[in-house]
Amino acid sequence: MPASTPERSAGRGVLAWLVPGVVIGAGLRTALSWDGSFYLFRILNRQAAQPEHGRYTVLPLHWVVLAAAKVTGDLGVLRIVFSAVYAVVPLVALALSWLVVRRRAPHLIVWPALGIGLATLPGQMFQISEAAIATQLAWPLLLAAVTGLRVPSLALAALAAAVFFAHPISGPLLLIAGLLAGSAFLLRRSTSGRELTWAAVLAAAGVTRLVLVRLGYDSASPSLHILGLQYHSSVEGLPLAAIVLGWLAGLAALGLTWRGDRRAARRLGWIPAGLLIAAVACLIRWASIPDEWRGAFDFRSYVFVASFPFVVMLAVDALVLDRRDRPAGASGRLSRWTLARLATAGFSLVLAVQSTSWDVVSRQLARDVAAAPGPCVAAPPLRGRGSAVDHWSEPSLVLLLQGREPTRAVLDADGCARLREQRVLTVTPWYRVPADGGWLHFGGLVSAVGGTS
Repeated sequence: MPASTPERSAGRGVLAWLVPGVVIGAGLRTALSWDGSFYLFRILNRQAAQPEHGRYTVLPLHWVVLAAAKVTGDLGVLRIVFSAVYAVVPLVALALSWLVVRRRAPHLIVWPALGIGLATLPGQMFQISEAAIATQLAWPLLLAAVTGLRVPSLALAALAAAVFFAHPISGPLLLIAGLLAGSAFLLRRSTSGRELTWAAVLAAAGVTRLVLVRLGYDSASPSLHILGLQYHSSVEGLPLAAIVLGWLAGLAALGLTWRGDRRAARRLGWIPAGLLIAAVACLIRWASIPDEWRGAFDFRSYVFVASFPFVVMLAVDALVLDRRDRPAGASGRLSRWTLARLATAGFSLVLAVQSTSWDVVSRQLARDVAAAPGPCVAAPPLRGRGSAVDHWSEPSLVLLLQGREPTRAVLDADGCARLREQRVLTVTPWYRVPADGGWLHFGGLVSAVGGTS
């Protein structure tokens, strides 16, 4: 049944609530957190895109940064551009999801709203995480799968490719999309050869990606010990409570539709919203304390786990409940719009708090570096802050915060001597660059350490 005008308006409202989080994240340069500053350093200094381990989905994002660097050498602007192209990914994923369902099944938008707005939120500050990007971009594909793949083949191919080349987690995501499409095909007793073909293609792509994982960089899966450490640093505590509350909110919304009781739907409609508000409150508290989320980048290993229950709920909603003749179904779904808006509003609130915390600690880092007595700033005085800047990428962040011609660097005595005598800058223990020939200018830094400029 085609969507009504109020439903379309409500869908646009769900998207609108995500925008403040995107804008704030871009303006406060959140993509520079953790590995992000190292990514931007390499992109700019080499003047080339830097996809890691064949994860080519990020190429367009890097090309935008490179195009901006052709127009301006102002690193303040380029830091924002870099953050903006990554910050906008969740909004693009949700907008594509809405385009898939807005005409025939707009109520299904609640599941990507919860998946993107809540399930990936504990790790959203790590905006360059390809695992999160793959999971978010999979939502429009999953929606297309359960609604009969009524999307142009070119768009399906582009979506599948974007997910496939984003991260190895695309393997199970594409396989699930193929299985859902096949299930929808059988349940509707469809005779569409195109639908069946695409179901097979998506499943085959997922299996192929899973096989490729065993042959490449990602074949060395984290050990149980490492996964335990990552769980402790990124999931345990308030993030786990928020995720569980989000799952319960989704189940409660599903249950109101399942009952088919109009009075119960009206009387109990506050329950999903209440659970989700509690989830958002947990994450706001967590986001307000930098030490609590200093290891949030490790959430990349749990993005799929956090999102999977919402995928199951989508499947039940689209393949089971939408096929039942329940007179109160529409009434039960009224709470969905509130839930979806709360999810995206919560996304923006949590990111606003977290981004502000990041801005405070990164500005303090810049002040501490500027106040250092010499050009070679030892790492120990800068470490131990209990925040996201306390990371191996801190030297690249320090360089980027100073502009195109930095005069200070995080270097130990050996690194300082190497820069002075060999004109080689040690950015990390495993990554060094010549002081000459890159986009960034290190002549002033070399002169400051006593070398020849």
